[in-house]
Amino acid sequence: FAKRRTHWRAQNLKYLRYVLNDHFVLVLMFLIGFLAYQYADFLKNLPAHWLPGYVMAVVISVMVLFFGRLATFVEPADQQFLLAKEKAVQVYLASAVKQSLVIPAIVIVLVTVIISPLVRSPLPFTLVWAIVLIALKYVLLTKKAQSFVQDDLIQWQALIQYEKNRQNAVLKIFSQFTDVKGVQQQAKRRKYLDVV
Repeated sequence: FAKRRTHWRAQNLKYLRYVLNDHFVLVLMFLIGFLAYQYADFLKNLPAHWLPGYVMAVVISVMVLFFGRLATFVEPADQQFLLAKEKAVQVYLASAVKQSLVIPAIVIVLVTVIISPLVRSPLPFTLVWAIVLIALKYVLLTKKAQSFVQDDLIQWQALIQYEKNRQNAVLKIFSQFTDVKGVQQQAKRRKYLDVV
């Protein structure tokens, strides 16, 4: 699993070079600079106890909890070759929760620091706010990992399909910028568009 994780990171870094090319980085820098300037200007004129600011802070806090999924790196062959090691795989799933929490935790801290001026929260409150969100994210990831274990047995098909979908979602983003191997496109029927 450690080798698979290393290979996945190396693959993502390879594709990231094509995403973060010179032009895109330049546009991104200008966009971030423009948004930061506008946000700072907006905060200067922000009234005290501004109710929409509290609503926005709550909505963004809830939305940031959906960032980042459980990364297990399970492959289809594992349901045969690791069947005798189910207990060890269950222990691994618990450690995968912690490793999957790293990037979401960084994003949560950044987002809470950015939106804390909307509610004029002091630094200690902002830190507590971020810690609570990280704890909630940990609980969500743990529940997801536990959902793949029923009656002390791993539900291999569901676990393999989940990991395949997770990796495919990441690769689909890279495929917008360059050719990516292993991207599986699936057609989804939208019943509400049948009239069209």
